[in-house]
Amino acid sequence: MSYEQWIEERDFTIATDSEWDRAEAFEVGAANPDKAWIVTDRDVWHANPFYTGPPVSHPESHSWEAYDED
Repeated sequence: MSYEQWIEERDFTIATDSEWDRAEAFEVGAANPDKAWIVTDRDVWHANPFYTGPPVSHPESHSWEAYDED
């Protein structure tokens, strides 16, 4: 790691919960490129930028009509 990279990482701070969620999703996604969606500790879904498989719809976008028992 260069000195400039070290300084940048040392001085980096996350200012908002949204930034924290995106940073967590980025880190988890990098370690799990087979997962299309990453859920953070705050129950927020993020598309995995490292996923390269076929398109996968948002985990909460499925139709509940298929489960309707009427």
